[in-house]
Amino acid sequence: MNEIQSRSEKAVGQLLRKSGLQFAQLSDVSVASIRQAMRGAVPGMRVTHLSPDLRQRFLEMPITQDLLCTRTGFHQAPATHYLPRPSGSYDCIFIYNVGGRGWIEMAGRSWTVEKYDGLLIPAHRAHVYGADPDNPWKTYWVHFQGKQSGQFAEMLVPDLRSPVIHLPQHQEITACIEQLYQYMSQVHTYLMLVAAAGALGQLLGTLLLNMRATERRSRTAEENLEKVVHF
Repeated sequence: MNEIQSRSEKAVGQLLRKSGLQFAQLSDVSVASIRQAMRGAVPGMRVTHLSPDLRQRFLEMPITQDLLCTRTGFHQAPATHYLPRPSGSYDCIFIYNVGGRGWIEMAGRSWTVEKYDGLLIPAHRAHVYGADPDNPWKTYWVHFQGKQSGQFAEMLVPDLRSPVIHLPQHQEITACIEQLYQYMSQVHTYLMLVAAAGALGQLLGTLLLNMRATERRSRTAEENLEKVVHF
């Protein structure tokens, strides 16, 4: 557990005890109780999502069965932002931090999430994440399903050693998410969700290109350093 996560869980524990909950460990508290305690503490949140019945319907239709956005939004997280999913999520989840800091724990390891870092959490993967209580993150999030969702997740985090993705081109990425949000904010007709699937595909493709650009720059820097050392 890193230092930011430790302070975050302490702040959440204090909030839960103020709300009247008694517990020995934070893991003893249900996800529903944590969400109830944090309700109303997130001003300015924007969120749109598919209802479960529509989700199932569109996962059986052409195009949307391959890639379907199920939820997207944005918020300035409070200092006590904390969300555990001990059984993971049905969705693949992409979170993009555009300000402040956060953290994530998955598979027994934890990572700090800095400004302009992304997170890719595969479906059904147990995890917990939250905000740095001294500098809470501002995040966009996109949940998605479909036959191609797992393949995109594997391309973005191929070895799962770290769910954190370092992304330099933040304006291009936020523009893609905002376009996706606009489609998802409309009436959820088949044609609108096809358009949203196209915007989601563009976002995922943009993430892949940004990652490759970062990898190329990193390899070039390492090669140049090796040449200097050799010289």
